[in-house]
Amino acid sequence: EICLPHTYILCSFALFVYPFLLLIRMKSIEYTIRDAQGIHARPAGLLIKKLKEFSAVPMLIKDGKSTDPRKMFALMGLGIKCGDTITLSFDGADESAAAEALAAFLKENL
Repeated sequence: EICLPHTYILCSFALFVYPFLLLIRMKSIEYTIRDAQGIHARPAGLLIKKLKEFSAVPMLIKDGKSTDPRKMFALMGLGIKCGDTITLSFDGADESAAAEALAAFLKENL
């Protein structure tokens, strides 16, 4: 198949914009990391454990990069440090409960 330039541009734009479009309809929280060490292995493990309590699908965005925060390597790969602001969004039946619980978790642990 031949990839037409306008098709390529449209696909590239869609892949870039899609995570941000999801935020429009998802329940989201924004948080600035206060832990001096940022998100390292211990708090990442606790965060993943907390996220798995809910059926809502989470997405974490930092500096325009998005990932599934239920995956340790993906979460650690973002290199989240003290002072970084993250957006955590949820999509699913219990998204409101997940957002409230994770907001409390972040304030308590990070």
